[in-house]
Amino acid sequence: MKKRKLGKTGIEVSELGLGTWGLVPESYGSVLEGDIPGLFSRALAMGINLFETSASYSGGVIESDLGRALEDKDAIVVTRWGTDRGASPPRRDFSADFLKRQSTESLERLRGEGRGKPPRVVALLHNPSLRALEKSDALDVLRELKKSGDIVAYGVSAGSAEVGKKALEAGIDVLSLTYNIFHVGPYRALRDKIAETGVGLLFHSVLAYGLLTNRWLPGKMFSYGDHRGKRWPDGAVRTRINQLAAVRPLVSGDVPTMRAAAVLFALAEDLCSSVILGPRQSQQLDQLVRETRGEPLSEVKRTALEARLSDFGVTR
Repeated sequence: MKKRKLGKTGIEVSELGLGTWGLVPESYGSVLEGDIPGLFSRALAMGINLFETSASYSGGVIESDLGRALEDKDAIVVTRWGTDRGASPPRRDFSADFLKRQSTESLERLRGEGRGKPPRVVALLHNPSLRALEKSDALDVLRELKKSGDIVAYGVSAGSAEVGKKALEAGIDVLSLTYNIFHVGPYRALRDKIAETGVGLLFHSVLAYGLLTNRWLPGKMFSYGDHRGKRWPDGAVRTRINQLAAVRPLVSGDVPTMRAAAVLFALAEDLCSSVILGPRQSQQLDQLVRETRGEPLSEVKRTALEARLSDFGVTR
């Protein structure tokens, strides 16, 4: 597994990271919990040392699983704070009081059973608003935790270029952005600022929530509890599936599948420290790692892709 620097932190991370959003019922519906420890073990065996999660996933259960699995392993956990799922309905809360309480509980879970060395923790604010960053209370909490040694770095998982820009101006260590073949706008708007500040950059949603696996039929329907049903009404899904025709020519030579093309597209950005993948089973992880061992997509392939996407009227 190739490694890259996590920006100015100097920490080396695997260029493929394991995300855990797909392992909780609130994402794509039910999951076999017994498969989760095996998935973490397989990721470690394949050289993955970066794991991404959130304190809000299944009430912190995934953090506890990671704490046990990564004890005495040279691993980094990127966890996200600021979502209160105890509220009805769930809401974002970036007040200092809430973050202090959530961070204390989160770090306790990630320290595992206390018999061995815990993983290093990078803490991100989970999709904060501009207002939350302007108040500075939230980032101040993270700065204090870094100063005390409880976390090794801090930053923001940003939902827009505006929030990302504000976070970069605040001096964060790590920025996480959605980035895939169909969604490049926020990163491209911030690219120069990211290079200037030297932050560690994580890309998530690189497979566009499964769209870029190229396995959906035009009449794709989502099961109850699958967040994609709200994200993409039927018409939007059909449109995106039709637009995959612009992506299929990438599958050639040492790019065996569309999902490989999607990952190699993201890895072609030198500023990216790690691409977060979200397999739900060890077999899926094996396939992704095996298929993406080639070089990142060449400039020639990326330029041709841009032209095809433009011809299809894709707004990115």
